[in-house]
Amino acid sequence: MIDVQAWDVDYYVFSLYKAYGPHGALMYGKYDLLAELDGLYHYFYGKEKVTAKLEPGNPSYEAAYATDGILSYLKALARHHGAEGDDRALLTAAFDLITGQEDALTDRLLAWLSARNDCRIIGEASNKDSTRVPTIAFKFDDMDSGVVARAMDDYGIAMRFGDFHSRRLVEHLGEDENGGVLRVSMVHYNTPEQVDRLTEALAQIVAREEA
Repeated sequence: MIDVQAWDVDYYVFSLYKAYGPHGALMYGKYDLLAELDGLYHYFYGKEKVTAKLEPGNPSYEAAYATDGILSYLKALARHHGAEGDDRALLTAAFDLITGQEDALTDRLLAWLSARNDCRIIGEASNKDSTRVPTIAFKFDDMDSGVVARAMDDYGIAMRFGDFHSRRLVEHLGEDENGGVLRVSMVHYNTPEQVDRLTEALAQIVAREEA
């Protein structure tokens, strides 16, 4: 869990939909630093009005209010697994639970990919000290990633391919040919059994394409 006060961060920006919220973003900043930022020159908002100086127009009130659902969800998740305490204790417990489940899923998929001699993992091939998120990019040798991803549709499993808006990185790594890279995104409500179903489908597709 990110504690902006304990970390003493100046600014912190993240996508709410990456934290089970609405499709939007959130920015935290220290008040004195936000006060120094130049605004968008709204005539009706003074430069000193921190809470509105960066808004290009009216915010999405529905999306803003929906962010409260993130906290409700995480606290309910913690309570479901027996956690107790105040909001901070429940949120900490929820993130610990999420990390444990996502580590297990990440390790399971990385182990399968690492055991193959026809596949390369993009990035670290291990999850030492929980340093990898459960979003894994990889590529099979001499195989079009688009063909593999589309074949997964027949198994009812969602997989994407390409550069994922990191085109410069994928080109720099020399992985932009043959459809770019494959990417699997997992999250805490996925199960080890689903990872096994994924790898079994991949094995069948690759064997069929190599035949």
